[in-house]
Amino acid sequence: MKVHLEHFESIPYLHITKDGQENDPLPTVFFLHGFQSAKEHNLHYAYNLAMRGMRVILPEARLHGERDEQYTTFQMGMEFWPTVLQSIQEVGTLYEHLNERGLLIEGKIGVGGTSMGAITTYGCLSMYDWISAAVSMMGSAHYEKLARGQIRYFEKKGMELPLSKETIDQLLENLTTYDLSNDLTRLNGRPLFIWHGEEDEIVPFELTYVLVDQLQSLYEQTPERLLFIADEERGHSVPRKAMIRSTEWFAEHLVN
Repeated sequence: MKVHLEHFESIPYLHITKDGQENDPLPTVFFLHGFQSAKEHNLHYAYNLAMRGMRVILPEARLHGERDEQYTTFQMGMEFWPTVLQSIQEVGTLYEHLNERGLLIEGKIGVGGTSMGAITTYGCLSMYDWISAAVSMMGSAHYEKLARGQIRYFEKKGMELPLSKETIDQLLENLTTYDLSNDLTRLNGRPLFIWHGEEDEIVPFELTYVLVDQLQSLYEQTPERLLFIADEERGHSVPRKAMIRSTEWFAEHLVN
């Protein structure tokens, strides 16, 4: 397996393939890390994907990893949604870059992630029709509902948000553009694997349950394209079994 650290514009990313395949057109997965994590923390996903014949791109989100600006956890929390929205744009930028290099195969491109990366994945699905398959681990497609819940959480904890009402209202309005739950037909029947722990205290499982219920009618004719696994014992962490299943999902829909 080859792991290369590359940069395009201001975006650092790890580029992973099997030995000797770095310059070949391959099925490709963009896999996105979580909040306060970093690109290299998902190398176990990358290894299993690469061994199944895929190119893997692990981008670094703003304020994370080598883009760290020494923000406190609270400050990073205030930048959560701007980070998600920028990551959506940067996935598009990296797609164009890799496509120009002749490394992609149309119809064989996936996007997935954990936590913040899974939330970003849903936004990418709302914007990019070139995505062929997706994986969400502990994510949420309900952007506005999740953001409002986060605001209520801070208020309940007695934390004063350093944001004006106008700024918050503008943020919520901006989120509607990327909020996949507002128009699930944008999925267009694309293969989607969703995993979520029922005991998750960070990203509410309830929103995922609502999403899956809403998706049933859209996948009625192609149920094999929607896989939902709810882990009743898990909180905000992905077990190895689910990680392996997610990489198998990409292989089934991008390679086989």
